[in-house]
Amino acid sequence: MTWLAKLLAISCLPLVTASCGPCRSGDDEEVSRCLQHLPRTTSLGVQAYLQYVQKHRIYVSLTTSPKRIKYLRLVLDTLDLEQVEKIYVAIPQKYRDKEEYGIPEYLKLWPKLEFIRTEKDLGPIMKLLPAMEKIQANEDPEAILVVFDDDVGHFPGVIAKLVEMAVSENSVVGGCGFDVSHWGIERAVYWPQKEQLVGLNRDVLEGRCGIAYQVKFVSVARMLELSQTGADKACKTSDDIIINYVLAEQSISRKIISPNFIDTIRHYNYGQQEDALHKGSGYAKTNYENSDRYQCCLKNISEGSR
Repeated sequence: MTWLAKLLAISCLPLVTASCGPCRSGDDEEVSRCLQHLPRTTSLGVQAYLQYVQKHRIYVSLTTSPKRIKYLRLVLDTLDLEQVEKIYVAIPQKYRDKEEYGIPEYLKLWPKLEFIRTEKDLGPIMKLLPAMEKIQANEDPEAILVVFDDDVGHFPGVIAKLVEMAVSENSVVGGCGFDVSHWGIERAVYWPQKEQLVGLNRDVLEGRCGIAYQVKFVSVARMLELSQTGADKACKTSDDIIINYVLAEQSISRKIISPNFIDTIRHYNYGQQEDALHKGSGYAKTNYENSDRYQCCLKNISEGSR
């Protein structure tokens, strides 16, 4: 039985709620506690991961909104942060350049956590760019930044798992991703890589499952440029498309850990409210699985390059 099959078969320990099963039921607090008690499973062995972090630093980055910032501990509590050098939370001075943040006291005291404040709200791509820019100014190109969404719980070994595969495959690695056709995008017209991908390769890695980026692979300037393309905010609210589009331009490999890895993540209930991007917040209310927004963004990029 593979490590993933074992993980998916695990039931919660007795000290968690009996109804939790594989951490699928209960409220957000219960799900988070359940995830925290799952085994820290890795693919290449803990030793390989520890050897890597002796030479290169590992960072974690997230962004969040004023409504969600109080819940960040539910995400952070599920992550094994022992080998992480620093946790960056990148937020603007005002959310969408309008709304103030109230930072909970517990986050100000959280070990290894540092806030990065920007003057302008860059949109959800803030989960990657401010921290990456800071790391690139001071780090070796082999350092790794692992990026997470602010409304998803993970099994504790996810950071080691992502880092191990990113190093062994010399690739950007995520927990889940899709071919661009998933959103009705015409590859031949709008995507930089024209060949169909095979195996564990994916066009677009999705941030909700976690993504590990080696510092050397990320062009902050290009991603920032494209994220601000168009007046309709389609690109500003489509961070996954923008990030992967630039990686595709540079022919950087993007792989998922396993087709079933997505089954290990748990979306918290507070992430299903009307302020969620997948519900159209910040762009439009008519999206289905982000398709409208992603297609519009790529058309903006295509028209802007002519």
